[in-house]
Amino acid sequence: IFENFSSKMPLRVGSDAPLDWTLVDQLGIAVNLKALLGKKTIVIFFFPKVFTSGCTKEACEFRNVYDEFKKYNAEVIGISADPQKRQNHFGATHKLPYALLSDPRLEVASLFKVMPTMGMFPKRVTFVIDKNGKIALAYDSMLWESHAAKALKTAKLLYGDSEPEPPAEEPKTGCFSCFAA
Repeated sequence: IFENFSSKMPLRVGSDAPLDWTLVDQLGIAVNLKALLGKKTIVIFFFPKVFTSGCTKEACEFRNVYDEFKKYNAEVIGISADPQKRQNHFGATHKLPYALLSDPRLEVASLFKVMPTMGMFPKRVTFVIDKNGKIALAYDSMLWESHAAKALKTAKLLYGDSEPEPPAEEPKTGCFSCFAA
């Protein structure tokens, strides 16, 4: 039932997710994937850079369906190379309810094989990791629009919902800049 959306993605559906790492979130709190394992489905989305148009829209899309992820016992984590202070400002500005992890040396991105495109910014890749530490979704696309929806569909399937519904089309109010042209 789960899809591997890119033949170029080194970490594939069914692979073990890298677990031995710790990064600091936007509030300065250390987050370790191994500590979360077994408790929830984990959604990790790697994104290139805070406050850029596509990344802001993607982050807000995950925010807009965050309650749905919680309903299906899934935790959302965003990771970029941006410094912790910049991510704190980004999270506060857009009222993001999930952890934003700072990976300035791209160490965790490397573990997940999410390498920079054109030698500049990390790619936009979303992983869904089941409670056993296996990758259930590996979605590699620079288009921000579908990441949250595909991750939510996978989280619902892992939870046991046999008829997943797409997330709401309309953005929540309060973050108009997320959907500005």
